[in-house]
Amino acid sequence: MKKDSVRTNLFKGGRNTQFAQDAGISYTLPTQKIPFLDWTNIRAAYNTKYNWLASSLLARSLGNTLSNTQTRTINGEFNFDQLYNKSRFLRAANSGGSQQQSPLNPRTQSNRPGGDSLSKSTTPVIADSVWAKMTKKEKRAFRKAERKRKREERRRDKELRKNQPVQMGNGVKSVIGLATSLKRIGVQYSQDFGTMLPGYMDSTVLLGNNWKSREPGLGFIFGYQPDTSWINRFGAKGLLSRDSLVSAMIQQRYSERLNVTAQLIPARDFNIDINLDKSFSKQYSELLKDTTGNAGLARLNPYAMGSFSISYISYQTLFEKFDPNVVSETFKKFENNRTILSERLAKLNGYQNGQLDPNDPGYYEGYGRYAQDVVIPSFLAAYTSKDPSSIKLFKNSNPNIRSNPFKGLFPKPNWTLTYTGLSRIPGLDKIFTNFTIRHGYHSTLAMNSFNTALLFADPNRIGYPYFRDTLTGNYIPYFLVPNLTIQESFDPLFELDMTFTNQLSTRF
Repeated sequence: MKKDSVRTNLFKGGRNTQFAQDAGISYTLPTQKIPFLDWTNIRAAYNTKYNWLASSLLARSLGNTLSNTQTRTINGEFNFDQLYNKSRFLRAANSGGSQQQSPLNPRTQSNRPGGDSLSKSTTPVIADSVWAKMTKKEKRAFRKAERKRKREERRRDKELRKNQPVQMGNGVKSVIGLATSLKRIGVQYSQDFGTMLPGYMDSTVLLGNNWKSREPGLGFIFGYQPDTSWINRFGAKGLLSRDSLVSAMIQQRYSERLNVTAQLIPARDFNIDINLDKSFSKQYSELLKDTTGNAGLARLNPYAMGSFSISYISYQTLFEKFDPNVVSETFKKFENNRTILSERLAKLNGYQNGQLDPNDPGYYEGYGRYAQDVVIPSFLAAYTSKDPSSIKLFKNSNPNIRSNPFKGLFPKPNWTLTYTGLSRIPGLDKIFTNFTIRHGYHSTLAMNSFNTALLFADPNRIGYPYFRDTLTGNYIPYFLVPNLTIQESFDPLFELDMTFTNQLSTRF
């Protein structure tokens, strides 16, 4: 019997225990071939990985394991200098050349203005006596040659005008320089998905697919991320293990990253670099199991967690007076904001019914002074000097792996300013080979972790919590946020970087 099995497996090429593949495609938009879009460069890429892992021969009833990933990226580069140079007027304004018009080419001087038009003909006129002796064919040929000559003259004149510098004063140049100070924008955006599906009862033949049953399907093999409905249909087909000993959880993950950079040059030697960032990640897991072996698959222990961070601007309260022995005005504003947010949330939550808290009359039931949905928006409004009635609220739902409960918080630009023109000033150029003034500001708002609250309830699916904590009396939100941090720094607030002509360098 053992020899038979060895011989059979030998001719079959052995037992398939793992199948893995990855595929990728990238495409660059042909904007370089389009004259009015050749200042842009946009590239998109798609990559996917698929893996099928066989179960142990001792536990075939627990099923095999499927997993896949999907990564999407888009990169864009926008060169505005190239766009501005399409205009002769803007090109002249942004050039550092002389304001005076360059002398004309002697060979074309006779055709330039000075009482004569650019397109004035220099061909002698045919005498009437000669014209009268010409045949009709000769006259037609002459007219044709004359039209061709005039077209060529107009083309030369147009080319001459195009190459001549535009006359404009320094004031006009400065205004146009400010209006066209944006020189470059770069955008990088990526999404990364992943799914692991244990308990898969089918096999793999070619490209990771069983072509007889057509499962798990080319969609999943090439990166499709299943939702709850897809997994339910998958289980209803009998493709997921019904063994009551199944303990491996379905796992899904998602991450999103956005980075935008820009460069502005409003004046010579004065650069402004702007940076904008956003990152969001989330992991979701649940147990899909038949607890008895014949009761049907049930979804157990759903759990989500993740992190979120954005570039931010929060310097509005940075320079306010602070006395460690006195409660700051910003903190007092934060305390006052909480009553406003409590009332605002109570009006939005259909489960609240407008009931004030008898133990704390300034707040509404379920939205006390320490409720998470009250504290976080109040904190953001106070420390960024915003109106608490307009601050964005967090979502209390998780419809899919991509949903971001904090999408109301938008990333904001940070910057670095650099000026290197002092070493060009007469007198200073004999002392310094480099004199740089630098200023920068960077701030980050981050939630290092958040996770689902197991006691959250929303029976009517209105997007607000129904269940209140029996100890605090506050509504339990969908996501619990243990901490929220705002980090900011002027790096530097003001920096001088100098290099002297004797190669001595100093910075402060």
